[in-house]
Amino acid sequence: MTQLAKIVTLALIFLILGVPAQPNSQAAAQNAQTTEPFHIFMVVWRGRTPVEDGFEAYLRERGIPYRITFRNLERDRGRIPGFVDEINELKPDLVYTWGTSTSTGILGKFGDRDTDTHAQDIPGIFTLVAYPVAAGLVASDEQPGGSVTGVRFLAPVEAQLNAIRAYRPFERLAVIYNPNERNSTLNVEELRRYAQSEGFTLIEKPAPMDEGGKPIGAEVPALVLSAKSDGAEFLYIGPDSFTAVNADALTSTAILVGLPTFAATEFPLLNSQAMSGLVSRYYSLGKLTGRQAERILVDGVAPEDLPVASLSRYSLILNMPVVRALEIYPPMSMLQIADIIR
Repeated sequence: MTQLAKIVTLALIFLILGVPAQPNSQAAAQNAQTTEPFHIFMVVWRGRTPVEDGFEAYLRERGIPYRITFRNLERDRGRIPGFVDEINELKPDLVYTWGTSTSTGILGKFGDRDTDTHAQDIPGIFTLVAYPVAAGLVASDEQPGGSVTGVRFLAPVEAQLNAIRAYRPFERLAVIYNPNERNSTLNVEELRRYAQSEGFTLIEKPAPMDEGGKPIGAEVPALVLSAKSDGAEFLYIGPDSFTAVNADALTSTAILVGLPTFAATEFPLLNSQAMSGLVSRYYSLGKLTGRQAERILVDGVAPEDLPVASLSRYSLILNMPVVRALEIYPPMSMLQIADIIR
């Protein structure tokens, strides 16, 4: 077996989209048939996504009655206290939060949940969080503790790096990120560890801040150009809301300078021009989050006793229009198993 074949084999261990098989819980579904719907207070970071579509689809498919109070932070942490006050006044059956910043702001951190500034003794479920333990949301994936559990979504970084190498070997990997976003800094810290242990150079390009301490989106093209000038062979797009919001500028500039991109999340692939990625499908994450909600609302499992869940498989995605624009073609073994954007 060639070295490339070995790398491909390692990478493919984590591939193919899937949701863990669901147990046959007809009794639980029957118990959910009540005239009073469960009240779910949903807080998202930057508007509705396919995660929420999958979440609601799961509840409908299971016959679980529900009603949702939907709130959007619009990427503004200043809205959090008002939403927390509303949650504590309404006392819903479940609080749903999207992303690390939303989840820590609304639900607080394990061992440091203040009843004045976080949801008070109400079951909480987070989704689209990359590092729930490192972010402080739970004590551990197996025993979350407190009144919070949820779903983590990031494919293992080792598998992501193997997927990049299976496409094209590299020695210099660049990453653009928001240094004020916890998901991003945790991800970069992990990349640093792998760079040291595996002997590649990580070219870090943190976004500059404006006077208000917010990352400057207009600087994204310059960051891409700087990464290319520093010899980057691949540009990594991590679990970062800043790069998601500025994905068009990032990926179009990368194409312009001939720099292939790899995404750790679905958004830059489906909504922009990232070239490849190893990701959790948002819709499937939503359905898995719905399963977690069912365990709490219908089965009566306390969140602190419900392990943090993750998809059992991930999707390798290739964006063929970008591949053709860059003229950097993947090996046939990848084409045979990847989800193709045509």
